[in-house]
Amino acid sequence: QFTDSTGTASTYWQTVDMLTTAQKRIEALNDGSVNLAVALGAADTVATSSVNDKYRKTVKPGETLKFVTAARYIFIKAASSTCAYRIGTY
Repeated sequence: QFTDSTGTASTYWQTVDMLTTAQKRIEALNDGSVNLAVALGAADTVATSSVNDKYRKTVKPGETLKFVTAARYIFIKAASSTCAYRIGTY
């Protein structure tokens, strides 16, 4: 079910507010035609961060990323141009 957030990501990091810090199961669906980056913390959006690979994932077009987090904010960015996305709890 994708009910929490839908939109279009740009090439700049955008914040998705999940409205709570409670533990939740999240799925992110890439509805676009370019890769979508999903980061679980602001520090993971920095290009030189040494923890990027652990907390920042790439979602290819048409694919879904499922994860569990207590983070209130999730950060997203399109690889190029724009990318439609849906993020929700399941």
